[in-house]
Amino acid sequence: MSAFKLHLGANITPNRKIEFKFWGPNVNKASVVLDSRTVQMSKDKEDYFTANAKVSSNARYLYRIDNSIELPDPASRFQPDGIRGPSQIIDPKDFTWTDQDWHGISLEDLIIYELPVSTFTPEGNFEGVMGKLPHIEDVGFTCVEPMPLAQFPGKRGWGYDGIFPFAPQNSYGGPVRLKSLINSLHGRKIAAAKDLVCNHTGAGGDNFLDPFGPYLTEKYTTPWGKTFNYDGEGSQAVRDFIISNALYWIFEYHFDVLRLDAVDYIFDSSQKHILREIRDEVKRLAKSLGRNVLIIGESSENDPKFIQPPEEGGYGLDAVWSFNPEQALRRKLTGETASYYGDFTGNISDIAKGLEDPNIFNGTRESAFRKRKKPHGKPINYGKPSSGTSTSHFVVYHSSHDSIGNSPSGSRLSTLVSFEEYKLSSALALLSPYIPMVFSGDEFGSSSPFLFFVNYDDQLFRDGARSGRLGEMQYFERADWESTPDPNDPKSFLDSRINWDELDNERNQQIKSLYKDLIEFRKRHFGKAAFKRENITVNCSKDKEWVAIEYDLGNKKIGVIHSFSDQAHLIGFPFCGSSFESEINTADKKYGGSQKTENSSRFEIMLEPKSSMAGWIH
Repeated sequence: MSAFKLHLGANITPNRKIEFKFWGPNVNKASVVLDSRTVQMSKDKEDYFTANAKVSSNARYLYRIDNSIELPDPASRFQPDGIRGPSQIIDPKDFTWTDQDWHGISLEDLIIYELPVSTFTPEGNFEGVMGKLPHIEDVGFTCVEPMPLAQFPGKRGWGYDGIFPFAPQNSYGGPVRLKSLINSLHGRKIAAAKDLVCNHTGAGGDNFLDPFGPYLTEKYTTPWGKTFNYDGEGSQAVRDFIISNALYWIFEYHFDVLRLDAVDYIFDSSQKHILREIRDEVKRLAKSLGRNVLIIGESSENDPKFIQPPEEGGYGLDAVWSFNPEQALRRKLTGETASYYGDFTGNISDIAKGLEDPNIFNGTRESAFRKRKKPHGKPINYGKPSSGTSTSHFVVYHSSHDSIGNSPSGSRLSTLVSFEEYKLSSALALLSPYIPMVFSGDEFGSSSPFLFFVNYDDQLFRDGARSGRLGEMQYFERADWESTPDPNDPKSFLDSRINWDELDNERNQQIKSLYKDLIEFRKRHFGKAAFKRENITVNCSKDKEWVAIEYDLGNKKIGVIHSFSDQAHLIGFPFCGSSFESEINTADKKYGGSQKTENSSRFEIMLEPKSSMAGWIH
């Protein structure tokens, strides 16, 4: 028996008929509209409509509701003509997988590469991503995380405005090409992560769901759209819909990781929170398949409940994104005080604190940004300490799609700081005691901006995207946000494309070389012991502006030291030992620096300005 079978949408039965099924408590009468005929549907006592028909396995169809409107299937596996076109039947067995020896990835081995399919390559599709897999493998990433892939309005976008959660974006290449990409990743021993949006539907999504039933609710609000109904009337069917979606991507597409968008905005007052239920069902399916599947939540609340085990009252997610370390780093390097960056001191102490605990805001500091913004009732003194949990439960980065794109100019960190500072920030993230993530292009210091862009043909949605963007930007300087590019302007999209020709430049190659060496160093030395808090010691000097991390791994000790000073300093030994054997120094000539690094030091270490070192402690 199959470990999972999708019972919604269009599914092929054992006798090769197609069963069509949707949940529609708002519907009295329904039929399936095919190319040459219409098939009446029957309604059961739980408000599910079904019909069986002998049609080809790639036929297109719509649902006719109460003889008034025709709509695509809410559980459509593919929308070949976009959100307003008919749904297409997809046979899951039409693709032949060759990844039988791949069983997933451990949490500690994750080195995540986040990419927007639209702007990653000139092609802007799954085939374009496949063409860059040799590069991704060469640098050493172990997991590729495309931004959301579910069908959204138009041909280009960030993807967080998806409307058909079971259908891969048509302009990216659809189901078969997505499966080919994942199969190719697994052939290279690289995991695939699915960015899943369970907190809201995209612009106009209510037009496609409300006629069927209460999939959405106005009981709660999000900044991006209507939220799903997890605890109101009819919510059990909605919960089943969303849980089935998570399982579907794991079973039919072989995804290894689910990244759940903005879990703070997944509202549910049920006895068992939907996040816990998703987690339990995903782990059950993974076990039955003999695979390891991870769940990572995006949260800005610094609340350990998301990763605490269910037996301790938590939701049991494997990890969460941590915003504070990036925000503290950017404040330190750029001096930026706009938006949430103003909540940080700009001192080395915030950097050190973020290495000890990613929850720099842990309930003891007031957020001036939140006090000013008052976002949806969120607390001003927010967060709790993360003590007691392995550091592998936190994902950190020096840049993400949000930190770049949610700024007026969409400027990458590489264009805001010096060459040496950029290398320093890269080493800080990649050699931290957390799970590192890199935004595509940053591994070679791309200078291409990453702006917010959409491709709406509805003027109401176009106006909404523009006003929403200006609303986000109001916390930056007026001169900056008033010049924010229009998300609907094709130039916003075109300017955001990565310029791969930059890899022909010496400095970009030096940055890529550094990333390769940092990742290789991490793979060689960072095992599970590197994520145990009792094995990690952080020291810092406020006057000479350095921070050091010591990893006591039992049979060896690893030391990492970062200097944020503008001056070179000869410092006393910052580790528990008497000598340090350096393997990597970002100031080395190999990485575009001016120094030929000494490999070993005793009792004292020479720190070059704005540099990082990593090696053995003896």
